[in-house]
Amino acid sequence: MEFNNEKLAKVRNNAIEIEKLILDEDKDLKNYLHSFLQKEDNQKFRENHYDIGIYTVGFSPYPIFLSLLLVKPKEKAILYYSEKSVDFKSVFESFVDTFGLEFELVHKVMKGSSDTAEVYNIIEKDIRKYKDKKISIDITGGKKPIVAAGFLGASLHGKQNKIDILYIDFKEYEDDRPVYGSEYLTTLLNPNYLFSTVERKALKELFESYQYRGARRLSKEILGRLKYISKSYPDYNIDYQIDELEKIYYFSKLYELRNDFNYEECNIDEDMLTQGEIKGLSALLDIEKRVNNIILELKIYKGDGNRYNEEMAKSIYNEFKDDNLLLYLALERYIGALRYKDIDYQSYILRLASVIELAGIMMFKGEYIRLHDKIGKFNDKNIKNKLFALKDKRNNLSLTHGFGSLDMPKEDYEIAVIDYICKAFKKGRKDIDKIIDEELKFRTFDEVIHGL
Repeated sequence: MEFNNEKLAKVRNNAIEIEKLILDEDKDLKNYLHSFLQKEDNQKFRENHYDIGIYTVGFSPYPIFLSLLLVKPKEKAILYYSEKSVDFKSVFESFVDTFGLEFELVHKVMKGSSDTAEVYNIIEKDIRKYKDKKISIDITGGKKPIVAAGFLGASLHGKQNKIDILYIDFKEYEDDRPVYGSEYLTTLLNPNYLFSTVERKALKELFESYQYRGARRLSKEILGRLKYISKSYPDYNIDYQIDELEKIYYFSKLYELRNDFNYEECNIDEDMLTQGEIKGLSALLDIEKRVNNIILELKIYKGDGNRYNEEMAKSIYNEFKDDNLLLYLALERYIGALRYKDIDYQSYILRLASVIELAGIMMFKGEYIRLHDKIGKFNDKNIKNKLFALKDKRNNLSLTHGFGSLDMPKEDYEIAVIDYICKAFKKGRKDIDKIIDEELKFRTFDEVIHGL
């Protein structure tokens, strides 16, 4: 459909002349509008069925004409004017009547149109008022503060409300001026749908407080959203955010499984892990398989608890006496205890006690099954006394007997425990620290994002 481009451009901000074109049902204006409606790129908006349309009005009503005709909100179109653009009020009234649009037209004039915060508060009231409706906010027109307020309202409430941010753009320009007839309607991506600062902070807090299950679930949710956005909006180039989320998700899941000592389901990803981490995780996986085989072989003793425990201790020692690989499992319990010290005192105590249970098997060649004996037969009196205190704490835990309260330890039991590990596995402290730092370490959030 042909129309006089220059004629329309000449009166684009003249309310009287535009209203005259509408009332006269000017052929050029009608062809201009209908050519926009017929564009293939715009057809998808016919199916959005918005209940409420919100528009910021600037100094040309043309973009809003196009949007109103295409979107056709089912209930209301709310127009926000500045004191200088309010002259177009009767223009929109005439436009709606002439083209038989059935929605209610609501006019709102904002005196403080240069104050983004004030304008935002006004727009936000309508967003809240129609919170159960599907809303479109078209920010094509209006002064920058009004546009900013509309965009801010849509972005902040977009997750709670069904809000799309719309914008009329041009495909063609001549001498830096848009060419009428090249318009198309587009949906702007809500910035809060990306990996926002708020979500990043929430993930970091979950990760740094060792709540890996929560971090995994949240990162999976965000990752799914970003992959959809990347496919739908390829120009946004958010691959780096997807890469960060994939790292967070991988390590959250890995550490969740390690927290539960479930190594069988751990995925050894060579692109994510260092060679040291691969070595440590492989050792833990190997230990789990070998211990599970021993448990399977000893099922015949299940009815006799003492015999089962005796055979288990001897079998574990014989299985690992030559490679001493059980050290990795003992250290896994040890560093796990340290993570829980400030957030779950009972887990801290239980995991430290389990370290002695494991290390004691190797120290005394599977002879003793009682924790008391594994500590009592130790020849360092100072360490022995601290470990007996640890045992007493464990025995009095509410998780063990269901009684009693808990007090934070007055001393660091882990110092005695790490000394016990060194003696049991005949390793120096430097060797132990190296294994922890290079092979069994749990990365911080920043180390996951940026690499070790």
